[in-house]
Amino acid sequence: MDQPRRFVFRGNATGVAAHIRRPVNILLPVQAASSLPTTGGLSESTAGPLKWGGRKSTRTTGFGAGVDTYISFDGASSRAYGDYVDPERAVAMTLNKVRFDDVPSKTEISAQVTNLAVIGRVTIGKAAMQLESESGDGIEPPIRCVTAALDDVAVDGYPVAIKLAPEFYCENDTITKLRTAAASGEYSQFFIDAGPAARYGFCYPGCTVLCTLVESMTWAEKQQPEATIDGNTIIIPNYGRVYFGELFVSQAVRRITMARFQLGSDDGGDASAASGDNNGGTWPPIGG
Repeated sequence: MDQPRRFVFRGNATGVAAHIRRPVNILLPVQAASSLPTTGGLSESTAGPLKWGGRKSTRTTGFGAGVDTYISFDGASSRAYGDYVDPERAVAMTLNKVRFDDVPSKTEISAQVTNLAVIGRVTIGKAAMQLESESGDGIEPPIRCVTAALDDVAVDGYPVAIKLAPEFYCENDTITKLRTAAASGEYSQFFIDAGPAARYGFCYPGCTVLCTLVESMTWAEKQQPEATIDGNTIIIPNYGRVYFGELFVSQAVRRITMARFQLGSDDGGDASAASGDNNGGTWPPIGG
């Protein structure tokens, strides 16, 4: 059976999702989800405004007392787009004048959430990201984080200043470049060290590395008296942990989440905002 090598597109982006597991088990389906078929194209979605999840507070005083909603946001949007870079050569491809794998492709994904509040305590004025990828050599495609935003972040009304560095992932747009940057020791703030078993992940083929877009994170004014900042994470007693600007990197894929909530205390569950992954690959694989 004839199976000419071609580019298989992939691109997914989401706005907001949540699953509260206790004291109640309720699931918020993904809000503003976009996904590409293998042939590429355009997928767009919007959602909001939304207030979701009736909550019964167990606290009468202190942070979080009286909050009656799990998730609220004003708006969420996502977009996934994939196509061939040269329209004329793409037409020639349909006429069998150009091989299916001989026309460069480009994939773009983006997501944005405005005025998000999770259990009323952590608020984000804007969480947004955009990834772009090219088919490249089919083995190690360049993938760039074009834009990223975490604006007006606060914990219980205490502002948090987050400095992001998407340009670092534009300059280091392949895993080989990131490996070199990690080995230099000059950019340790971007690489998550999970111990010897997962130390940057560059030690084996097909590795996946956990990075962060966060260059620095501090309290903008006064510190929330109970919370602690640790790298790209805020640890909040009687609430849980919030991870900002997470980026999973593998040879041909980037997966980004601008805000991830690991809830654990009176309420247990997970939530995410402005996330997605991109880039496909050729099939059959190069060399196959």
